[in-house]
Amino acid sequence: MESKRPPSEFVRLIPIIDASEVQRVEDEKHGPCALSAVDCASGITLSDDRLAAWSRLGYRTVRASRGIAFGYFYYEAKVVSLGETGAIRVGVQTQWADLHGPVGIDTHGYGVCSVNGDAVSNSQKSRMGRAFTNGDVVGVALYLPSTNSPRERTREPVVWGKKSYWAQETPAHEPVPVAGSFVEFYVNGVTQGRMENLMSGTYFPALSLFTAHAQKEPARARVSFKGTTGYPPGCAAWNRAPQTSTGNDGES
Repeated sequence: MESKRPPSEFVRLIPIIDASEVQRVEDEKHGPCALSAVDCASGITLSDDRLAAWSRLGYRTVRASRGIAFGYFYYEAKVVSLGETGAIRVGVQTQWADLHGPVGIDTHGYGVCSVNGDAVSNSQKSRMGRAFTNGDVVGVALYLPSTNSPRERTREPVVWGKKSYWAQETPAHEPVPVAGSFVEFYVNGVTQGRMENLMSGTYFPALSLFTAHAQKEPARARVSFKGTTGYPPGCAAWNRAPQTSTGNDGES
């Protein structure tokens, strides 16, 4: 029989592997902006400072620990090394995006591809800028106006049947296009183009790495949430974004 409860009352239970996972979530809520050890696909390795990532064997994604719902903020990702078959996508996505695929694979994210400079969302590519590779710095500037609606994903530990789980609420509302919003991409400080009228939500920096099976060395990248090549006019570094209630936020 189909339940008559409204969607907002449903929660998703995800098993907690060990107690240290709970502590990592708490640490990221109050720590500096960095790549998230929690919102990270299996197969990605993070550096001790959680500002560098490397991976091999297919696309995997890691999100940053701080999301924004309003304002104009910027971060950068430097391509350290890709190898002969490696690729990278850089962009933003909400917490509902699939981490075991590249940013832009679904409607919850927007990215730019290293192979050809194309913009991508919902697996639909469009011509935008130039390809980028080892040594290039990709800048991402996200603008979300006050008309945006945050879509928060809570994650709280609960005990049920003597086992521990994460309880994640389903979103109360479906996203809608936000007029005037955009994400703009840069390569070495030169604008490549914009994706406009983004779907409503709270967005996090997202980095996706890929190599083919034959490549033994991982693809590597390093991020900066302080910025190094200068910001667009009126834009602030991502680590200056105000704390939100969506999850993993803190001051750097």
